[in-house]
Amino acid sequence: MENSMRSIAFKYLAKREYAPSELREKLIQAHGFFPVEVDLLIDDLICQDILSELRFVEIYLRSKARRGYGPNYCRKMLLKLDISSEKIDEGFALAKIDWHEVKEKLKQKKLKEIEIKKAKALKAQGHKTEGRKIGTNQDARMNFNSEFKLNLEMHRLNQKLYKKGF
Repeated sequence: MENSMRSIAFKYLAKREYAPSELREKLIQAHGFFPVEVDLLIDDLICQDILSELRFVEIYLRSKARRGYGPNYCRKMLLKLDISSEKIDEGFALAKIDWHEVKEKLKQKKLKEIEIKKAKALKAQGHKTEGRKIGTNQDARMNFNSEFKLNLEMHRLNQKLYKKGF
């Protein structure tokens, strides 16, 4: 049984890094191994540096940063995976991620999407500035509505950034 449990663990670890708690859960719940045996195997894998919390944290952080998640979200999720605060702090130091840059890239991407949406909406409404007098009531209403919608989109963007842990 030890051999088959070990080979199943290696199959999982060949695909990606796992937190020890994730691997433990998979081996117990998906394959029905006894918790005591699984804990012994996990300890052995950690001793051999086949399973590493620190390596998992570093890879996890880089992956989430690429997808636009912030440091607060990442820390919260890693704590849920029973990773110690010390290992999380070490992982943050090793990953060397510029979280401000991640936030700015996400913000720029969302602003570009807002501008595209805004341009499509104006085009669909048939708004043309050519051949019209600037400063008419219609222009003022259009500018007010556009500014209001832009402010609303910015508010939503800030909410999304907050949810993503920035």
